[in-house]
Amino acid sequence: QQAMQEILAFLKELPGVLDPDSDLKYAKDEEVIHIDYAQLAQVGLTVADVANSVRLAFEGEVVSSVRFRQEEVDIRVQLDKASRGQKATLKDLLIRNRAGKLIPLGRFVSLERKPAFQSIQHYQGQPVITLTADVDNDVTSSGEVKNKVFAQFQDLPLRYPGIQLVASGEAEESAEVMTNMLRAGILAVLAVYFILVVLLNSLSQPLIIMFAILFGAIGVILAFWLQGMTLGFMALIGMMGMSGVVVNDSLIILSFTNHLSRERKEFARSSHNTILDAAQTRLRPVLLTTLTTTAALIPTAYGLGGKDPFIVPMVMAMLWGIVFATMLTLVWVPTLYAVGQDIKVRLHLRSHAAAGANNAEEQLSVAEKVRPPRRSRTSKR
Repeated sequence: QQAMQEILAFLKELPGVLDPDSDLKYAKDEEVIHIDYAQLAQVGLTVADVANSVRLAFEGEVVSSVRFRQEEVDIRVQLDKASRGQKATLKDLLIRNRAGKLIPLGRFVSLERKPAFQSIQHYQGQPVITLTADVDNDVTSSGEVKNKVFAQFQDLPLRYPGIQLVASGEAEESAEVMTNMLRAGILAVLAVYFILVVLLNSLSQPLIIMFAILFGAIGVILAFWLQGMTLGFMALIGMMGMSGVVVNDSLIILSFTNHLSRERKEFARSSHNTILDAAQTRLRPVLLTTLTTTAALIPTAYGLGGKDPFIVPMVMAMLWGIVFATMLTLVWVPTLYAVGQDIKVRLHLRSHAAAGANNAEEQLSVAEKVRPPRRSRTSKR
């Protein structure tokens, strides 16, 4: 309770934190029975005997039932209402021991009246006090409040042994959501990559297209920062949707470049003109695809004709991610394609040079084998 009061006082001083409270509430007073176990053993009773007798006297026990007006009515044996509310009645309560003697409860117990809690909650088998508060998102966030509390009370387990702080509520849900979003994002990227591998019949070219997703994410972060918006859960969902859309523009350019290169039957060394022709030819389709998509998203993102704050971050993430990725894709994809072709040329020339050297060595060794041995000149007398 002392730790609870310290944390509540700290929460009340934080800006943006509203109505901090705890679930530790008091109900009516209760009588706590303290048992003298040595005296209890002398009179031949057990703790179970005391508990059963007190429960029977105050709560009662159903011993039989009768039918009254076609209904089953229980017969409960307990003290009368006036006696159940008296402390003296509890002390004078008689309990039969094993020898059959009636022993008054007050002989071996002492009573203490103190406030009782409405309920005692448990977390993982341990009693817990839950502190809650509302957060003004215009001033702070739940994650920021949690970090401040944990930083302020990091020595709490040392001052109060056996007590620990556990974050739950929105902070816990946010951490879980971020973990799930990360897993979903990785699976989505892998799925997109393998689909592109099948479409392009290449392991390296899909990597060029995957950079468009990175560009889109950068554009979303910059757009939200410039507009003073929070990158929340709905914005992350929008980024995942944007990832599938921005791939289209890169795929349009790359697939047409491959088609044009196969049609002209060009080797990688002479493919730069093909790359330029493909980029120029597909410039209009790429821009039209982006413009039509953004034109459909702008009214919802900026509330033209009505605004829904719940979906605005998601639409805003898709809008600016697509715009930013498209602008960079128009330059990035042809450039990386050209770099990849140059690398292929170097590897091709190096492999041919190595193959030529191996052939030369092989021919030389064959020539050495088939060359007849030199005869030594001898002189006869």
